[in-house]
Amino acid sequence: MSEFKTVLQPASVSCPRPLPSTAAHECEVTLNIGLFFDGTGNNKTFYSQRDTNTNVARLWEAYRNSPDDGFFRHYVSGVGTPFTEIGEAKPPSTGAAFGGGGEARIVYGLLQVINSVHRYLNGDQARFDQKQLAALCSETRVSSNNPDVQNQSALSAEQKILDDLGLSQGLVSAEDGSFFGIARTGERRRFMRKMATELQQQVQARATLPKVKGIYIDVFGFSRGAAQARVFVTWLHDLLLIDSKLFGVDSYVRMLGLFDTVASVGWNAGAGGHRHSAWATASNLRIHQEVKNCVHYVALHELRTNFPCDSVAVGGSLPDKCHEHHCPGAHSDVGGGYGPGEQGKGVRLQRINPQDPESGMRAVPDDQIKLANLPLNEMYQAALKTCEAHESVPWIDLNSEIAKDAGLPARFGLDRLAMVRQSVQQYFELCDVPAGVETFEALRQHGLRYLAWRYQINKSDGFEKLSSVVRAKSLDEAGYRFYLKGQAIFKNQIRLLSNPSPTVDWTAHEEERKAFHSHASEIFKDMKTLEVKSAVGSFFDDWVHDSYAGFIARFYEDSREFTAKVAHRAAEGQGYVRWRGSYAGSDDRLNALLPENMQQGQDQRRTA
Repeated sequence: MSEFKTVLQPASVSCPRPLPSTAAHECEVTLNIGLFFDGTGNNKTFYSQRDTNTNVARLWEAYRNSPDDGFFRHYVSGVGTPFTEIGEAKPPSTGAAFGGGGEARIVYGLLQVINSVHRYLNGDQARFDQKQLAALCSETRVSSNNPDVQNQSALSAEQKILDDLGLSQGLVSAEDGSFFGIARTGERRRFMRKMATELQQQVQARATLPKVKGIYIDVFGFSRGAAQARVFVTWLHDLLLIDSKLFGVDSYVRMLGLFDTVASVGWNAGAGGHRHSAWATASNLRIHQEVKNCVHYVALHELRTNFPCDSVAVGGSLPDKCHEHHCPGAHSDVGGGYGPGEQGKGVRLQRINPQDPESGMRAVPDDQIKLANLPLNEMYQAALKTCEAHESVPWIDLNSEIAKDAGLPARFGLDRLAMVRQSVQQYFELCDVPAGVETFEALRQHGLRYLAWRYQINKSDGFEKLSSVVRAKSLDEAGYRFYLKGQAIFKNQIRLLSNPSPTVDWTAHEEERKAFHSHASEIFKDMKTLEVKSAVGSFFDDWVHDSYAGFIARFYEDSREFTAKVAHRAAEGQGYVRWRGSYAGSDDRLNALLPENMQQGQDQRRTA
């Protein structure tokens, strides 16, 4: 059984047994297929600022893309952004808020596994082109009850594509079902098995050259993309990778790399939902037992209600071959996505005039000074280790000339990685949180230290004097504005929690108080008494983003002040003073309203 660790400890992954060896003179080959599911609102293609690319996008850059040699990589943009891979220019309105479009991305990943093998065997010709992918990754229906269905002119372009493929609908929401208690095979399963059989026949045909002897699959994801990656692997084993065979070829998922999984599909917890709706069920999110290695990096200082973490643990235990590591920082401090200089973090000091030693210093944004670079490099090293004894390695050596020409050393922050690691190491040494605690408890303990520090800063009226706030004022004007709005919300919440008496403006703020976390008063009590070392506070100031404040900006994109405030309060009414929610293999939300016996168990283990 694996144990919970920090990001400073290398993941204890293994290099699984090599698939059957190949012989060049026999024209044999092993394929490597990498799938990279990006996080909500993240899209390396649509957004031009490369320094805001996530760790998933950067890992994608380091994965070989050479179809002729059997290396395939597939990038999947995050929900809430255009899905250009299937020609979708505008994301569904439910994408960012409720995970709309997530299932289409999972189906796309499955189809690209088929495409990869088909391309290798057929002169780089895909089985499905973009228009076919668009139709397949949809809920479009070709009604069999329509008397005009035989009339091709009555069908839309997507309907005609599906009809030509022998389908009555797209593969989204096409799962197995039942009718009056009788099990019915869904269109997705029927179609995937048909495609797998066709491809298997070609793979195993005597005349087919080269001979595919093995297929390695590597999968990575961040945020909802991590949830998609987990469900992709579950569905892959259910639909295509059966009994360690993919299209009749020995295959396995070698590496499942995850950055801070957040499912959040469906209505939010405040409305009574557990956010494991549609494709993101708790059972689908569990790590499949056939996965050879799974590494999950979890953010310790994420406080937003809408970003509960889905641990890879089941109950309080990590499954075999699963490794969960705790990382300081907010959600995107772990998965990446913050630009250098955002909220005054990710900067280095540079002399204003290098020729004049008396000219003073100024802050300069630096993409290599980010917390996210540590889990990025740890994930890369873990992935590299899983294939160290294999004939073909899909990862580009970061010290190679190829990597240098592509700018990968800078993209992975290698020049300043030691500085990032040293800062993280100092934090863990000084934060006074015991090592090895379960994820839900680590979220409570580390989150409390951040809140206690913010309480101390607020008490001394020192927020606007913080180094990061001063830097943000000049480097990130928009971020600075919302940084201050976040502080105003924090200050108001502290005021309300400090004055529980009904005589103090109770009626005017009754609804606001009702929205607070169920343990807000208890957390507030601990915030006031916990002493945070100055070095820990400096770490928070210099490195950890206030994701709650940054999230406010999303509500102002297309709204006026009053509308934005109302919408934000509805979504994040619990405010700052809360424990991050988490799940561990079920729909029971930890660190929130728990069954009494579980809550008592947590309370007994609390140390701060």
